Amino acid sequence: MELQNQGSSECRVKNAPAERPLVVWDGECGFCRMWIERWREETGGRVDYAPYQEIAERFPEIAWEDFARAVKFIETDGRVFSAAEAALRALAYGADTRWMLQVYRWVPGAAWCAESCYRFIAAHRRGMGALTRVLWGRRVAKPRHVLTRWLFLRVLGLIYLIAFWSLGTQILGLSGSEGIMPAREIIEGARRQIGGANWFQFPTLCWWSSSDAFLSGMCWAGAALSALLIVGVAPPLVLLANWLLYLSLTMV
Repeated sequence: MELQNQGSSECRVKNAPAERPLVVWDGECGFCRMWIERWREETGGRVDYAPYQEIAERFPEIAWEDFARAVKFIETDGRVFSAAEAALRALAYGADTRWMLQVYRWVPGAAWCAESCYRFIAAHRRGMGALTRVLWGRRVAKPRHVLTRWLFLRVLGLIYLIAFWSLGTQILGLSGSEGIMPAREIIEGARRQIGGANWFQFPTLCWWSSSDAFLSGMCWAGAALSALLIVGVAPPLVLLANWLLYLSLTMV
């Protein structure tokens, strides 16, 4: 995979890796260790990994404090990338994760968001490690049930698509401004009963708007997202968005 002429590095090193690019990480960080294990699987031997505690002396151009502050990605031509860009450049060597670097490079604001998230995570690695263990367990290796996962997500996407499409054809008659039970009246009643927009007692995006256009928009947005789930685009984000949209509609 060719990445030689993309982006700008923070410096160059003379003693560059000869065969494969190198990720240099903090070997004393348990959180880093868990995710480096996952990255190794993603990149499948196309990238080397080493703790900076073992090889920092090989790269005198990079200060020890810089190694400790952020992960480094060293290209075979000697260019060095840091932090979020370093992580994404490494993952660009994986078959399923190369799109992340393209988003970083070409979507406005994506680089800023990625680097900001990286700085936050780097500053709270102990807490992020605990959160990772809660969500993934002690290992974050890729799941092996590939076919089951593939089929489950696409069937779930089809179910969501049917549900949103069906509701989209009926929503105005059910909860529109002239429907059987208008969403506007439901929201007004809830506001009087619980004393304002309480998202926890009555979770729905209709607190923002209960207009006919907003109700229809949520249905068709859910249908479009379901189609993305069927073709495998960003399943975690799509599932979260569809859950929120359908919950919002169900409440009214």
